[in-house]
Amino acid sequence: MKSKLLLLAGFFLLAFSAAFGQAVDTTGLAGNPVFDEPRLDTLLNAYNILYGALVIVWGYVAKAFKLNAKFSNFVFVVLAGGVVIGGAFIGFGFTKAFPLVLTFLSAIGIYDILFKPIEKVIKA
Repeated sequence: MKSKLLLLAGFFLLAFSAAFGQAVDTTGLAGNPVFDEPRLDTLLNAYNILYGALVIVWGYVAKAFKLNAKFSNFVFVVLAGGVVIGGAFIGFGFTKAFPLVLTFLSAIGIYDILFKPIEKVIKA
């Protein structure tokens, strides 16, 4: 019993010292602008990630509306949605066309590599 109590006290001492070491800023970096709250202009500069996520979400929305049953090749449905979303991004001046093409190809690659196998495992 005494050894368990000693181990517990040692654990709490280590946990407290680790928490104290992380909570106290000894480097003087607390005013670093990297840790400021995000503003709207910095969030809008992440348009590539947002566009890729919207393309993947569009694929799921199109499946929910059963567009994969209405069209023989579902890739063209996702491509059409990507073109419309990309047109909005270009129209609002967030980006140019070429970076969005690379982002679109990345988004469909991420879907094929990550999301599709997970869906198959869940359905099985």
